[in-house]
Amino acid sequence: MLKPRFMPTFLVSCVLSLSGMVFPIAAIQAAEGPVRRPHVEAELVSENLSLQPGQTAWLGLRLKLERGWHVYWENPGDSGLKPELALSSPTTEAAALQFPIPERIPVPPLMNYGYEGEVLFPFPVKISSSASGSSMRFEGKASWLVCQDTCIPGKADLTLVVDLKSSAPAPHPDWSTLFGKTRQQLPRPPDGLRFSAWADAERVRIRIQGESDAPLPDSNLEFFPLTEGAVEHPAEILTQVTNTEASFEFKRPQNAPSLGNLDGIVVFRKLGLSYRFRAPAAKWSADLTPITPSSRPAETEPRSLAWMLVFALLGGLILNIMPCVFPVISIKILSLMDSADRDPALIRKHGFVFSAGVTLSFVVLGGVLFLLRATGLGLGWGFQLQSPLFVVLLAVLFFLMGLNLLGVFEIGTRLMGMGGESQASRKTLSGSFYSGVLATIVATPCSAPFMGAALGFALLQPLLSGLMIFLFLGLGMALPYIALTLRPDLLRLLPRPGRWMETFKQFLAFPMFATVLWLVWVLGVQRGVDVVVALLGGFILISLGFWIHQRSRQSALLPIVSLALVLIGVALPLRETGLHFSGGEVPSAGAGTAFGDLTVHAFSPTKVDELRRQGKPVFLYFTAAWCVSCKVNERVAFSDSTVIERMRTLGLQIVKADWTNYDADITRALESFERSGVPLYVLFSANSAEHGRVLPEILTPGIVLKHLESPSK
Repeated sequence: MLKPRFMPTFLVSCVLSLSGMVFPIAAIQAAEGPVRRPHVEAELVSENLSLQPGQTAWLGLRLKLERGWHVYWENPGDSGLKPELALSSPTTEAAALQFPIPERIPVPPLMNYGYEGEVLFPFPVKISSSASGSSMRFEGKASWLVCQDTCIPGKADLTLVVDLKSSAPAPHPDWSTLFGKTRQQLPRPPDGLRFSAWADAERVRIRIQGESDAPLPDSNLEFFPLTEGAVEHPAEILTQVTNTEASFEFKRPQNAPSLGNLDGIVVFRKLGLSYRFRAPAAKWSADLTPITPSSRPAETEPRSLAWMLVFALLGGLILNIMPCVFPVISIKILSLMDSADRDPALIRKHGFVFSAGVTLSFVVLGGVLFLLRATGLGLGWGFQLQSPLFVVLLAVLFFLMGLNLLGVFEIGTRLMGMGGESQASRKTLSGSFYSGVLATIVATPCSAPFMGAALGFALLQPLLSGLMIFLFLGLGMALPYIALTLRPDLLRLLPRPGRWMETFKQFLAFPMFATVLWLVWVLGVQRGVDVVVALLGGFILISLGFWIHQRSRQSALLPIVSLALVLIGVALPLRETGLHFSGGEVPSAGAGTAFGDLTVHAFSPTKVDELRRQGKPVFLYFTAAWCVSCKVNERVAFSDSTVIERMRTLGLQIVKADWTNYDADITRALESFERSGVPLYVLFSANSAEHGRVLPEILTPGIVLKHLESPSK
């Protein structure tokens, strides 16, 4: 509610704003679709494309705000009004709007709670079993207050028409993801959490504890009050967080009445979860320990920038022997062999240009990642392979490289070479640079030892420090080539060039095609068999185009036909992907041949806590179809009969978090372990008071068994 001293300003703002809105609002009739109002786009939306009689469906009030403007939470804070919706439909029962996790919005000297950007206020609707007809019409009167420096009340008559079918409804392509993400942020019952409160005339303290002193799932906690007049919203919040409990202390408003019950939500910000609670406010006790402002659990590992730069350098160096980098590195080795007898200065020049391509690509990739995360996307290492569009383009590139190595057509050394004819050095320098770029692109599905900690640390740092870590990753990957170019005499240790190199070059086409096969499989997991067929059909058209090109001297028309076939072959799978960033739904449970006949649970933000509260040991693993390291570990370590039997004996509960497509919940879970990509393996003992232990990125049966023998250490 508004404080008295701010009431005049607020009322004047409202009167002036309403005077310019009366006639437009009165003149506009309810219409289906979005409705524009000053600084707000309002719309009534449905989670599914159709409704089913007798079932509960989810509708929502969607507000899209202009930059810098905000609307309010259930408790607006020092000023404001929450959005409301009055829905009318003769054959439904609709609940009130539900409010996702808000943000603190300081408007000095006030503190408000609300939302910026796009926000959905969902609510369940019970469809009557007697509903009939081909569709249902919903009409609602929405109201809100949108504010920046001034506040503007808004109203809109909204209409939504949804098909009515007896069959199970399909998700709406535009809104189902937003509904799922928003519903995840709605407050839950305080399952497994205990709340206590103390208050006097000047202060109020809230304490949150895990059940039976279990560890809290997230140390980044926030508290939002729902009890009116309970706290002084703009005042400093004293916070103390340990592994097993968190405390918040607020200043109370002047002349505040005595506090009976304290209502509010506690937010685990990294996990994106919130819990609603009500706690009786006991009388303030002199035994309460004073809180040190903004204390957090102490770090248990060296996390300095210098250490992380060393980890990044080592991780980048190890990337050279990872399977996803092998095809491009093989071509680089072939080029080095061909350059052994050439001018050392030229070799040195090409080596540094290749290294520049690697390091610059890592820095650019890091910059793009930071930029996208700044827009609110929780992305991590390898994020581009979550896009079917990128997977298609990469598969086509590797297919073309394979055809080139077999001699179907020639592109020289501009793309893949490091050496080249000395008289053409200017031209082949670009080939060295682009081969460094290509090596970086194909390295992104891999996560080498030391990389996980370095990348997780990087994405929590300011931009400059984060980009330094990406720079050192690139330097680590380029380090062997820098060494060889600084000491060209080492090249003489490689086999001498000869006719065998042409055979070896053709042989390298088959690792390229094997990579294509893997990318086709990834695409099938993301988007289904139709896209796979389109991509394979595209390969046929591309091959036919180059076959015709070899005979193009016979006709002036054939080169045009050849080019058209190649372009159609590339466009065919791109059209089928729909140019979407993310793929379709990926089944989360199950692990192929890994873990034998053991049950594999699908990941959810609360699944691990649920199993641990039951006193069970848990193995949480993060994977993706495009992660080569993940698949190697599953084949080598998790398919081993001894490992599977040991897991069965321990009663280990396996939880799989599949990150093949973008998933905000999995991204937040990765970040809670200070990681930004897969693979990640975490072992939790049956003792619910102990923290999970992170296993290495590269595993063998022996390493896994060693950790299973001592799960509590």
